[in-house]
Amino acid sequence: MTASIFRQFRLLLLVSVFHGITFFPFTTPATHGILLACDDSLLALLTADDPESAFSQGIKEFHSRLSALGAALKDKRSAIEIEPLLTNLMEAWLAFSGKYMVNPPEKARNDPDWQKKMEEAADRIGAIRKSIMDKRLTDAHDAVLDLSTRVSGFFDGFGLSPLKRAFIEVSRSFEEFDRSHLSHDIVGMRAAQASLTALVATFTPLVNAASRQVFERLNMSVDSLSVAWIPVQTQTRETPSPSTESLVTTSLDNARRDFQDLRSRLLMADWFPKLDLSSKSIASDTTGVVSSGVSVTTDLASGASLHK
Repeated sequence: MTASIFRQFRLLLLVSVFHGITFFPFTTPATHGILLACDDSLLALLTADDPESAFSQGIKEFHSRLSALGAALKDKRSAIEIEPLLTNLMEAWLAFSGKYMVNPPEKARNDPDWQKKMEEAADRIGAIRKSIMDKRLTDAHDAVLDLSTRVSGFFDGFGLSPLKRAFIEVSRSFEEFDRSHLSHDIVGMRAAQASLTALVATFTPLVNAASRQVFERLNMSVDSLSVAWIPVQTQTRETPSPSTESLVTTSLDNARRDFQDLRSRLLMADWFPKLDLSSKSIASDTTGVVSSGVSVTTDLASGASLHK
């Protein structure tokens, strides 16, 4: 408990003095492409049961500011732009953790690791700030990516449906591949690739005529990703060639986009069986919420739809 209070006090102190800190222009070597694997649509899906609750609003605000900082770091923007984004992130975290560090939301009351997750998130925000202060943008972005992979962990105790849990696991596998790629961790990339392949296969029983084309495209994208990073294993240089990096990045983006498209179709299929989705991409609508305002989830085990 004392350690938790200290972490919160430390962050509060940092926010209060942040505007007095002098920044200098950032310069970082272009060692590899920097990716951001934050999935706002997945977070919207996870909070769809009660989107207006204080917890839902708080975690979405925190994640939104995390995404904004990650995008700025990815683009290597100036210190003038990054400084307020970091401040915003720290303020959002203080507001969120001030409510839930010791007292988790009702649905997470039985999560034995809740406080540990909160403390680890606070530590990672501190690591992000330190990297930015040391002008290490790539390290700061990697830390943002690492934190983004753990946001869904706050929902572990929420009693999610099997399908939602499967969506979380796929997103985590994409992010693990992303993180391993950034650090040139071949073992990690191989494990994440295997996980993606196995998880995508579990969606097979849910695929219908409208989603089959997208499902097949996702399988092809995942296969293409496995081929794209083969040169990374054989190149002797520490940093793979720009062409290899570009191919891996493009293949990863394509696979993630196809997954989001399939995710939307699986969520909508039972509620709109007569809607022709076979040729239209709906990757931009990945929350399971359609124009009528209906939110849809599907139970992976039973195939039954739940209108929430």
